[in-house]
Amino acid sequence: MKNNRLLIGQMAKLNHTTLATLRHYDKVGILSPVYVNPETGYRYYDVQQCLVFHMIQHHKALNMSLKEIKEILRRNDYDFLEQIYKKKLDEVNQALAEFEFRKEELERMMKGADHFCHRPPNGFIQMGFITAEYVYEKRQLEIMCLKI
Repeated sequence: MKNNRLLIGQMAKLNHTTLATLRHYDKVGILSPVYVNPETGYRYYDVQQCLVFHMIQHHKALNMSLKEIKEILRRNDYDFLEQIYKKKLDEVNQALAEFEFRKEELERMMKGADHFCHRPPNGFIQMGFITAEYVYEKRQLEIMCLKI
């Protein structure tokens, strides 16, 4: 490290990432090196850019797109941050509701599978499998409903 500058390899190693990731971030414009040597093409990062890198990684862990992260870094606007974080929170809440539905459905299916596996042999009827509360009986032309 010279003058608080890191070569791209040093930046990658320090931040536990890859050269490809840093090159991609530069390409999409969210984390560009502070200097690129015109003769060698070497990329140099300022050591303080590690904070920006960690902010990017944190937002990625929150399932934000690089486009959204770029806009967050570009703008210094609390209202915008509040708006985008609220949008992401709504998405997370929706996903949680969907996961809860799937969980409940899987639990219901497991109970059904258990009943299926423990059904009586062919030719036998087990009344415990009748889940209806009503039994219908046909008498002549009228239908009567008896509550059990």
